[in-house]
Amino acid sequence: MDEEENSDASLTHQIEQLQRERDELRKDIEQTASLEQEIESLNKKLARCKRDKQNLQEDLSEAYRIESQLADLHSAEDLKNKEAEKQLKFFQSSVAAVFAERDQALMKSEKAKEHEDTISQKLTELENSLTMNDMFLHVGFLRRRIRDMYYAAQWISFRATFEWYEKGLDIEHHLKRKVKSLEREQIVLDDMIKNGLSTLHDFQKQQRMEVTKILEGETIQLKSILVEIQNKFSQIHMERELKIETLQGEKVSVDTECRDVHITSDIDSSVLPEKDDLPVASSITKTLEASDGLSQALEEKVAALLLLSQQEERHLLESDVNKALQKKVEELQRNLSQVTNEKVNALMELAQLKESINYCTIKIDSLVNVHLLLRK
Repeated sequence: MDEEENSDASLTHQIEQLQRERDELRKDIEQTASLEQEIESLNKKLARCKRDKQNLQEDLSEAYRIESQLADLHSAEDLKNKEAEKQLKFFQSSVAAVFAERDQALMKSEKAKEHEDTISQKLTELENSLTMNDMFLHVGFLRRRIRDMYYAAQWISFRATFEWYEKGLDIEHHLKRKVKSLEREQIVLDDMIKNGLSTLHDFQKQQRMEVTKILEGETIQLKSILVEIQNKFSQIHMERELKIETLQGEKVSVDTECRDVHITSDIDSSVLPEKDDLPVASSITKTLEASDGLSQALEEKVAALLLLSQQEERHLLESDVNKALQKKVEELQRNLSQVTNEKVNALMELAQLKESINYCTIKIDSLVNVHLLLRK
């Protein structure tokens, strides 16, 4: 009896231990199930984070690409500005050369004037010698004639030098006005380029804001459509469940004698909703695929609009800069041609003045020689 009691006690102890192990196993199974649910939720969160990370990387690459394009545009604009500055320096050096040549011409005219002064001194000496020989009447006539010619030559030289100085001053004032007008036009051109760039940046910002507004509106509309579709599917599913419950209630009220028929009808009714649920699931998957396609199409459309806006902005910026630089180069070329023409005219006038001075000196030398021959 004691052995049986001991065996029963050991069996009960083993049974209790097995029950405890069973409870622990149940707890472990429940914990593993909860852990699996947490793992699934964490996997979903991880996938969502990966999608967000991919979207952020795409946005960052787009921003880097736009920044590189802006840097390229800025470098091209700097190169064009440097070329324009080089052309402006070249034109300034040409204008300085013209001024230097004008100064040389003025110095030559001053030397010619000094030569005329020496000639006038010689003529005064000749007049002194003629006063000593007043016995010769025809010498007096020649003296008057020489005096008249001397005064005429003096008047011609004085008028020529006065006209030359006046023309030189006019040319200098004209060139100063041209330089000032060019500087003002350069300032206006710089302001116009800055204003054009600011307007282009404002237009770009406006286009981006409009595109973002359109995208937000499209996303809101898609979300509302998806919510309506989900509500409709939930309503359809609830209506189907209500219909199935009503059919089951009607079938339960049938006579108990037809149990086999009742069992078969129950089996058919349990099979029917599964068949009815198949098109619902397929329609849900189709709508989800359609929503994904719509979102992808919208993203492609937005990317195409952004590319088009960037290309249009770049084209407008390049065309405006090229037009402004072309106008500036044409204007500088016109100014250079005008300065060269004025330089040629000044040189021609200087040559004419030299010819007139040479003619006067030859004439005076001939008269002096005649006077000396008469004295001899």
